[in-house]
Amino acid sequence: ADKLANAGASPVMQLAIALSAAEEYINFATDNGFEPKDVLKNLIFNFAVSSEYFLEIAKISSFRYLFSKFVSAYGNIDVKPFIHTTTSRRNKTIY
Repeated sequence: ADKLANAGASPVMQLAIALSAAEEYINFATDNGFEPKDVLKNLIFNFAVSSEYFLEIAKISSFRYLFSKFVSAYGNIDVKPFIHTTTSRRNKTIY
């Protein structure tokens, strides 16, 4: 999702696409004999954060909540998302 943020995606779009990509990984892996739990515990979500402090806190907090709901669709799996953040390039100028 960091590449999406750097391309101008809104926080809502970043969350939706991150969860959509996670579902695609799970579908591909389960089609090839893996369990959803094995895939979920190895996913790494990379988000770009901008200078809008409270918006970025809300984005990460919302993602944790949505991820817990997302995981519950695959049964009683206790897994927390691994979230990595980087500084967004959209707040940089030549000055």
